Amino acid sequence: MKLFFSDSFLSLKLHSLAGKVFWLDWLVIFLGQYLGFILIALLLGFLLWSKVSRFMYWKMVVLAFISALFSRLVITEIIRALYFRARPFEIFEFSPLIFHETGASLPSGHASFFFALSTIVLLYNKKWGIGFFVGSVLIGLARVIAGIHFLGDILLGLSVGILGALVIYLILRCYFPQTRNSS
Repeated sequence: MKLFFSDSFLSLKLHSLAGKVFWLDWLVIFLGQYLGFILIALLLGFLLWSKVSRFMYWKMVVLAFISALFSRLVITEIIRALYFRARPFEIFEFSPLIFHETGASLPSGHASFFFALSTIVLLYNKKWGIGFFVGSVLIGLARVIAGIHFLGDILLGLSVGILGALVIYLILRCYFPQTRNSS
């Protein structure tokens, strides 16, 4: 119960930043709602603008989406079926900065999806992978500040995304040796 209190306390402290400064609210909304589309576009951009190895990046993009969908649609939904946690705006009755339906908050589907993408990108291209991880962290923090997730939701989503991506990567690497990282 103490972990829940700490998680709630820290999440509410972060959410208290919302609604005070217009540009910060705008930034939180942009990061929490739209940065993910930019990350997906950048991932697909590897296919169009890569001069290194288009085949390697095709593998990376396909593997990234398989991992992200596995983490988000399988692991996240299993956890949500076993343990329900309402969203902060439902529990504490405030208006979130980003519109979101009510429902299960733990783990964050956005975090599991984007950290899975980031993990696969990191395995293929360290520089871009670090950038994707920074983007994923910003998405997660923005969604906490916006009031639609607790910090614990983001941290569990991070864990689900990374572990889900590693599981898919290792399985495909074992059964399909051509999916090995060539760098």
